[in-house]
Amino acid sequence: MIVNARTISFDGSQNNFSSGIFSNVGKGGIGNAGDINITTDSLSMTNAAQIAAATFGKGNGGNVMVNARTISLDGRQNNFSSGIFSNVGKGGVGNAGDINIFTDSLSMTNAAQIAAATFGKGNGGNVMVNARTISFDGSQNNFSSGIFSNVEKEGVGKAGDINITTDSLSMTNAAQIAAATFGKGNGGNVIVNARTISFDGRQNNFSSGIFSNVEKGGIGNAGDINIFTDSLSMTNAAQIAAATFGKGNGGNVMVNARTISFDGRQNNFGSGIVSNVEKEGVGKAGDINITTDSLSITNAAQIAAATFGQGNGGNVIVNARTISFDGRQNNFGSGIITNAESTSGGNPGDISIATRLLSVNNAAEISAANRTSSESTERVGNININSAKVSLDNQGSLSAESASGNGGNINLQIRDLLLLRGGSEISTNAGTDQKGGDGGNIDINSKFLIAIPQENSDITANAFRGRGGNVQIISQGIFGIEARPQQTDKSDITASSDLGIAGNINVVTPDNSAIQNSLTELQQNPIDTKALIANSCIARSSKVEGTFVIIGSGGLPNRPGDAFVSPYPTGTVQGVIPDTSSWKKGDPIIEATGVYRLANGQLVMSRECL
Repeated sequence: MIVNARTISFDGSQNNFSSGIFSNVGKGGIGNAGDINITTDSLSMTNAAQIAAATFGKGNGGNVMVNARTISLDGRQNNFSSGIFSNVGKGGVGNAGDINIFTDSLSMTNAAQIAAATFGKGNGGNVMVNARTISFDGSQNNFSSGIFSNVEKEGVGKAGDINITTDSLSMTNAAQIAAATFGKGNGGNVIVNARTISFDGRQNNFSSGIFSNVEKGGIGNAGDINIFTDSLSMTNAAQIAAATFGKGNGGNVMVNARTISFDGRQNNFGSGIVSNVEKEGVGKAGDINITTDSLSITNAAQIAAATFGQGNGGNVIVNARTISFDGRQNNFGSGIITNAESTSGGNPGDISIATRLLSVNNAAEISAANRTSSESTERVGNININSAKVSLDNQGSLSAESASGNGGNINLQIRDLLLLRGGSEISTNAGTDQKGGDGGNIDINSKFLIAIPQENSDITANAFRGRGGNVQIISQGIFGIEARPQQTDKSDITASSDLGIAGNINVVTPDNSAIQNSLTELQQNPIDTKALIANSCIARSSKVEGTFVIIGSGGLPNRPGDAFVSPYPTGTVQGVIPDTSSWKKGDPIIEATGVYRLANGQLVMSRECL
């Protein structure tokens, strides 16, 4: 079906029938749905109007291609959303078709959708959108505005991929892009290439954002999410998520952006990137890889690849010029989390950070801790940070602790300064629930390590029943913090054990013993350089030297402009008045009478001593 028009407008539905264009395989039908191609300046669909090439019988859904200057989709009525669809419907057997959209402006509001999902037996279709501006807003009755290529609850198949290219992508008030699985099959991949991306808000238990989850009841692996942008902003519980709530692995998330900003939390849901194994999930959390110039996470927003279920947390890798984590709300700290939480049967993931400046303030945290009570846990996550400067302030923390079992390892390679302020902490403690396990190791290599003694900022590798960990610090200067057998109300470095053997603390600093107490006092009467310069003369040298004479006009001629140099060897510069005299400004200066070459070859203007 081909439609070519300047303006197209569809509105409304009655008696379970929507206005629009349809090329479906109906229930009981056998065959493939036809394709739909639309070219127009303006396409408007409201109040459950639809364009559909779906299959409810035995056969594939059709492809839909729309080329328009502006596209506006709005509203939902009688269980039907306005939008463009190429689904495998409930009871259908076949694959959903693809949807391709080219437009200057795409707007979807009030639960309008573009969907190539599967509710039957078959794969969801792929969705490709190329637009200058994209804006999705709102939800109704548990249906969000947005783009979907899911495997739905009774579906069996793979979710399709979603590929978006745009200058501006905005999603607000629970609008979504999703390639998740609620049924049996893998979630799809999502690729977004945009200049600016802004996600904001949460409504009716749905967050705005991009999702490729294995949802509750789903069986399969979540898809990957790849984002390329100049600016990524997520606020008020907006998320990018490739987590697992069902049986399967979480997806990987990769973000490459100039600036990234996550802020805020609503109802225990934080803004940020999530690839967790959730409470009832069985599988491994995906990895998160971020490359950016600037990463800012505030007010309990997080990057999380943790595990609350049966499986290991994912790894998080961040490469950034500057990183700032700030703030805490309702026991949730801003930062990076790969913890194994109390309900988990898995291990935390590792965290690796490379940056010029890392700031962790106001109870923000970087944590790869294990909070499970089982002492059979294999390991805690490790934290590796390479930075020019690291600053922890007002209870900011780096933690690879373990409630039971061994603590993890923290490795800090810092070019210039590690600064600890206001009760901040670096910890690989073990047995924090008063159980067994050895403290983890802490390795710090920093030009300077500075803390305030009275502010109780600590570096700890303690244990309860097990052995304390090993702490090694290599630094040119350590100020305000020192190694002690036990923690005090001062700033401490400890590797103690309540019921076991203490660990080792090795602090390596330069050997300054050669210069200690070896300073020499200066003379009380230093040389008066002014007098030396103003009252000096050139003494003849008594040293016998050979001569070289050319007979002719009196010797080698000077080059034009050269000063006449004394023909005899000279000695040192000598004072012409007693040393007790002191020349001062206004006294006469004895003028030079010639240029003399000293024994070291230097030329000076002076006069011959009498």
